[in-house]
Amino acid sequence: MNKQTLLILCNIIMVVITLSCKNSKEETHTPTPTEEAQTTSTEQIYLYVVEKDSIVLLLKNNGNKIEGKLDISYYEKDSRRGTISNGLMQGDTLYANYLSMQEGEQSDCEIAFLKKNDTYIMTNDFIGEDNYQYSKDYTKGSFKHKNKIKFDGDTLKLMTNK
Repeated sequence: MNKQTLLILCNIIMVVITLSCKNSKEETHTPTPTEEAQTTSTEQIYLYVVEKDSIVLLLKNNGNKIEGKLDISYYEKDSRRGTISNGLMQGDTLYANYLSMQEGEQSDCEIAFLKKNDTYIMTNDFIGEDNYQYSKDYTKGSFKHKNKIKFDGDTLKLMTNK
C-alpha cells in the first residue's frame, strides 16, 4: 500500500471515528413525538476516491440547517480542509459556505453541489474563475451567477447514513 492510499484511508477512518465519538458522548434521551418532529437530524458521509485523489463530505442536516466538513485531497496538490456552514437546499442544489485552509491560508467561499439520488456532484466553478469571483487576497469567494453554475466536478457517493 503506497503512502497516498494510506493517507486516504486514514482520512476516512478519522471521519468515521469522529462520528462515532460524537454519538457516544451524547446523552441518551428518548424524545417525545413533538421533540422528534422538531429535532430530526441526519448525518451522511459522501466519498469520492479515484486512484490517489479523494474527497470526503460529511453533512449533518438538522431540519433546515445543513453543516458539516469537506476535505479535498488531490494527488500532488495542496489539500483543502474545512467546514460547511449555512447550508441550504434549493430544489436539488445544496448551497453553503465553505471555510477552509489551503497552503496555510484561510478562505471563506460559497460552494454548491447538485444532489442526484445517493450522490452529490461538485461544481468546479470555485476552482476556476469563469463564474466565480474572489477578493483580491483570495480570502472570500462567491458565484457570479448562481443560475449559470456548472456541475461538472467529481461525484461523491453516499457511504453512510445515520
